[in-house]
Amino acid sequence: MLEDKVTKLLETSKSKTSILIRDIDEGAIIYGQDAKKKIVSASIIKVGIMLCMMEEIRKGRYDLKDEIMVDDILFDSEVFEDGPRSMSIKELITWMIITSDNTATNAIIRLLGLEYIDSYLYEQLGLESTRLERYMLDEKAIASGLNNYSSQHDMFILFKKLYHHEILDDELSELAIAILKRQRLQDQLCRYIDYPFSFAHKTGELDYLNHDVGVLEANDHRYYIGVFIYDTEDIKGDKKLIGKIGKVIFNELCTFKNNTGI
Repeated sequence: MLEDKVTKLLETSKSKTSILIRDIDEGAIIYGQDAKKKIVSASIIKVGIMLCMMEEIRKGRYDLKDEIMVDDILFDSEVFEDGPRSMSIKELITWMIITSDNTATNAIIRLLGLEYIDSYLYEQLGLESTRLERYMLDEKAIASGLNNYSSQHDMFILFKKLYHHEILDDELSELAIAILKRQRLQDQLCRYIDYPFSFAHKTGELDYLNHDVGVLEANDHRYYIGVFIYDTEDIKGDKKLIGKIGKVIFNELCTFKNNTGI
């Protein structure tokens, strides 16, 4: 059974985990462990930031084609490695998700405001544990006790609302899902998957933690899969463990894996 296999893997590590596997249409919980625990979110918070930006576009306050001048470039950006430049909101959203670009993320946060996005997450999406308290890579804010948080339960609600088109409109909902499916960071839950899959997801990592959350489409079902690993022994987190967990989950849910014709 999936539960037994995941439990066995968790017993090999001293890291803390929060895991949720749930059918987003039928609501059935396939596996849950500390799903409501509030945990430092790392970059998975960017999914909520994207939805807030798209809600402003839906309201007509902004357009996907609007150009934003970005001149506060963080050291880790590859998108802006040649320096400041103008970029459309659609491009900023895309890079924020598919490569987790922190400079693009901060540009969107500045456009909308920290408090405004945080209010959207709580009041409009109904996420009780999800909080945006700081910009990306803001070490001073972290040192002062501020951070960004979420939970598996909150991320399930977010993805469920997105997939059921309970937020945004049909066009923007499908755009958000399409961007999530273009995720280039595949070294966590998808680390050891060697067959085709459809997984709209977002990864996140900081010192001593790594997360991966999203929706897997398999066998006419849509499954929310979320794994948080934190307080790891290695400062780089434990992507091998989350990869092994992902392999177990995908193998259990994806019967199409052996029908590739290869």
